[in-house]
Amino acid sequence: MGGAASTAAQELIDTETSKPMDGSDLTAADAKEEVIRLRKLLHDHADYTEEEETGLRLVFEHYDKEKQGFLTSAQLTAAYNGMLDKQLSESEVVQEVAQMGYADATSKISPEIFISIFENHKDYTMDTRLSFNTMAHGHGSISVEDLFKELHPRKTFAGETLDMELAREMIIEATNNEGATTISKKDFPALKRKIEERKGLVEAFNVYDRDGDHQVSLGDLYQTMLANGETVTLDEVKDMLNECDLHHNGYLNFEDFRKAMASGGGIEEEEEEK
Repeated sequence: MGGAASTAAQELIDTETSKPMDGSDLTAADAKEEVIRLRKLLHDHADYTEEEETGLRLVFEHYDKEKQGFLTSAQLTAAYNGMLDKQLSESEVVQEVAQMGYADATSKISPEIFISIFENHKDYTMDTRLSFNTMAHGHGSISVEDLFKELHPRKTFAGETLDMELAREMIIEATNNEGATTISKKDFPALKRKIEERKGLVEAFNVYDRDGDHQVSLGDLYQTMLANGETVTLDEVKDMLNECDLHHNGYLNFEDFRKAMASGGGIEEEEEEK
């Protein structure tokens, strides 16, 4: 963990260690409530991955009625629907889980895969939760494909604009190695910083994207700069937009914005440098 646990995190630890290890005290309603509580707690204490895993293991134990150490696809479906407020059939859940990369494990879901499924699910409330083990899917390193699959569904990181080439760029930047295609546990903190930087840029981009259509128009840019106290003309803003518009379609998407920020320190600097 990232340091000494906060008071809230320590209270969680004390509470959970006082309960039966096999989760025999949990009902289905309790299990769902536990997950919600963990999500809310961890939203405020994002460094504490172990508490989240502890809660998910307790939920796993509740649905593992026969105490076999794995869930059947039917048991997983019950957990899936209960925890995510879905009404999917067993075959639909198996298909979704297979698409996450667990096609070979849908008949016997281990605790580790169970945790990974819910940490990686695109509807999971803890959108900012990142851990090496879940991203590596039990392997010793995170591949370009692993990183892409982790971020692509997440709007928090503008995952919809991410492709395999950009995912590889993130790995190269994190390792400072032009030939790198994987992230080891040693390099994971650097990758995590890169991902958090991307999240910060998404938040900045959203300030300019005034109508929430995932692109910045001339009107968006002009109005935002005026609102920020900038003294600019419409023609000047148009020049800035054209300078940053890599696709030459009259709009900035997130990747245009990201590259402009990386190269010039900000959209406004594009005009100042001329």
